Amino acid sequence: MKKLLILISAASLIFIHTYAFTDTNSHWAKESINYVKEKNLMEGFPDRSFMPDKILTRGETASIIYKISRANSLDSEINFKDVNKDDWYYIPIKSLVLQGFVKDESYFFPKNSMTRIDFVNLINNIYEPFSQDRFYTDTENLTKKEKTALNNFSGLFAGYPKEKFMPYKALTRAEAASIFKRIDDLGIRKIGSQNPDDEDLRLAKYKLQQLIYKAGPMEKIPDQVLKKAQGLMDQKNLEQIQNMCIELENLIKEGNEENKTQKENKPSYKLTVNVKDETGNPIKASLTINDLPFLNNSPLLKGLYSLSVSEKNYKSETTIIEIKDQDKVVNITLKRKKEDLYRINIVGTGLILNKKGPYKAGTRIEVLLKAPDNFELESFKLNGDEKYIGDENKFTFIITQDTNLVVIWKRINNF
Repeated sequence: MKKLLILISAASLIFIHTYAFTDTNSHWAKESINYVKEKNLMEGFPDRSFMPDKILTRGETASIIYKISRANSLDSEINFKDVNKDDWYYIPIKSLVLQGFVKDESYFFPKNSMTRIDFVNLINNIYEPFSQDRFYTDTENLTKKEKTALNNFSGLFAGYPKEKFMPYKALTRAEAASIFKRIDDLGIRKIGSQNPDDEDLRLAKYKLQQLIYKAGPMEKIPDQVLKKAQGLMDQKNLEQIQNMCIELENLIKEGNEENKTQKENKPSYKLTVNVKDETGNPIKASLTINDLPFLNNSPLLKGLYSLSVSEKNYKSETTIIEIKDQDKVVNITLKRKKEDLYRINIVGTGLILNKKGPYKAGTRIEVLLKAPDNFELESFKLNGDEKYIGDENKFTFIITQDTNLVVIWKRINNF
């Protein structure tokens, strides 16, 4: 028997990519966007848009890298406090950890923006170096590892005036699409050799996994078909997996067409969601219906729906609502999260922090290193890792755990 969420009428919201995006026709990155769509690297949104100028999130980036990289066993677990097993980006993020691309620390921040330098670090794990020896003037706070990664792929990125790279600037979806298109145009190869058959099997399984996720809530899809599809995820028969993908795609398409006809012939009713905090103040929160974005005050057909409400710094709420024969108003109260607070332990003298602790996860910390008279810097370490300090004697990082800063000065020999 299907779960309650599978019984809800989600078919009206399933989206199949069989058309061009509605907002890219005159966009500068149109060709690149078409490329990533064709290669199944990036997807659009239920309203048929791509949102090219929307900031790329860390969760979206994990999904792209997962499709490109060679993920092996995913048996181990990860421990991020902000990544749950039922999140759509759980497996991609898990893959990044198990391949050593990111550390399994306290938080991953999947909904935060992907910075340009973090993006460089990820592709440096996957592709062979491609450098055009570009010089940037704003990389003094980068670690040696980050500088190496940027040097390997500096030719892929468009710079900014005054030879700036803007390492902490957020990357847009269009910019990411153009980078992957450029990688293909330049013939940059993935690191290491791989068996094409194994790669085809991995990609086919990923596609099947996505189709199972889309098909699950649809009454049009027989239970036995879904069970067969789920069983194939543990098999290595590429032909059977590809055939199942075709079967599910056809069933989903039929379900969408059937639902579209039903939708045209059935009345719909407006859903209004009022979201407030515990003191009664209104909150502009993000809404989803059946795991897909929902625009407040939009119409829905009669039936049961899963409504999720989320906003940064608040605990998300999910509830089942029923649309009957009239417009519906739902009132939701969000409670503030009790965030973990972290401390910074300083060993040595001459370190000045821009903020006092304890610190919330995700806080940007700037460290100013001020040498004592007649001394110069010998080493600066963050949690045991040596960090490069540029001419400005500053270092910036995002705190995600209790942190140790160790500074060692050496006396200047004037003789």
